[in-house]
Amino acid sequence: MKKIFYIISFGIITAMIVMASCGGDNGDGQLTPQQEQAQLLNGTWSHQNTTQSPQGVDPTILDQLSITFNIDANSNPTSFNSTGAPDFFVTVGSSKWAFSGSSTTSILLTDVAPVDQLTINSLTQSSLTLTFNFSSLRVAGLDGNYTVEMSK
Repeated sequence: MKKIFYIISFGIITAMIVMASCGGDNGDGQLTPQQEQAQLLNGTWSHQNTTQSPQGVDPTILDQLSITFNIDANSNPTSFNSTGAPDFFVTVGSSKWAFSGSSTTSILLTDVAPVDQLTINSLTQSSLTLTFNFSSLRVAGLDGNYTVEMSK
């Protein structure tokens, strides 16, 4: 009788250990809203149109803008790169991007200047609209809010 009790106990303990060790990133295998948004952002985006710029600023100043958002294997934000608009986005060393808090629309940029925050107005697989504020002592006359439409 004791043997049967030990065998059953061993089986129950083994089953509990196996079940406890199984599981995904958040317990149910589902991506968080930020991971889903990061998957959509992942890749290189090219400027299509500037829909808002400060009065007196030539809207074609951002025509060469290209932004790359990268993610890791778990769909979390990693590196950031930008070309074509050096007055706005200077990336230094290992530039990174992340969502601000639990937001899926507010992006913080690290080791990027002078623009270090972006706001997502709309996002699909192939279309992105971003808003950012530019403020720099280095480049006079460009200060203000910008809205750009981009595509993959």
